[in-house]
Amino acid sequence: MKIKAVRELLGMTQKDVAEKMNTTQQTIARWETGKTKMNVDQIKNLCLVLHCTADILLETDPDPAEWRGNPFAVSDNGTPYGTLRLQVAGEERNYPIDDDAVKSLKCQFGIGRTSKHRKNTTWIQSQTMDNKLLMINPAYLEKVSWISDNVNEMPGYEHPEVYRALETVDLEPGEDGVIDIADLSGEMKRVCEEIVKARTEEEVGRMASHITIVYGDGSSESAVMDEAVGYAISALEMDPPESGRDSFLLTYQEAGYETELVNLRRVALIEIPSSLYFRLTAS
Repeated sequence: MKIKAVRELLGMTQKDVAEKMNTTQQTIARWETGKTKMNVDQIKNLCLVLHCTADILLETDPDPAEWRGNPFAVSDNGTPYGTLRLQVAGEERNYPIDDDAVKSLKCQFGIGRTSKHRKNTTWIQSQTMDNKLLMINPAYLEKVSWISDNVNEMPGYEHPEVYRALETVDLEPGEDGVIDIADLSGEMKRVCEEIVKARTEEEVGRMASHITIVYGDGSSESAVMDEAVGYAISALEMDPPESGRDSFLLTYQEAGYETELVNLRRVALIEIPSSLYFRLTAS
């Protein structure tokens, strides 16, 4: 494991890490030398403390086919850039983005390239640092800008493992009206408890396990991100429809009972929880 290297890069001592992990300095030393193996929860909590991903700590590069059963986040944030600001359907929306997202947006809009090199797509797409894959309908996009964090403070975002943890939280409040996150522990539990207390059930769902559909009139609704919805979005992402019967997106399906689709011509923006999406559609 690369625990020591990451810790020293952050200027943290074993004692610093131990205090945040609610354990002993000797335990941290044994983790660093490999004398004691860490369990999944300990690795996730250490990722939060050291601000890194499990792949870095474990020195692994999992195959996409293994992502479905991977207990860790499948996507990582890159170097922070700043804010993606969208004026869409009469409303301003701000998202934290990294350098790679800016490069992708420049390509899609033909910035710094000749028009013949512009990526030809029906929908503008962008990955954000707050666990969203955005699909934007240009017909409803009034203005777009990306702004460096040196100019404006970028919106907040959580560690990728936090969004992964929130995927598994039962959002149905108990009799006391509180969402139970008893399956989590340590630093992860503390962070998720703060998120759950500060947000509504719907807001928490939209962070990690529900897609959000924003219509051209500014109204919005959410839908559970499951495998059927994931593959419907995947088809849209790979081959954006332009007209006819292909311009509908499946948002709910219960075989033999109910199916729901939305008219993409009326949709201004789709926010997709990227960690869960990539996991469900991995092959």
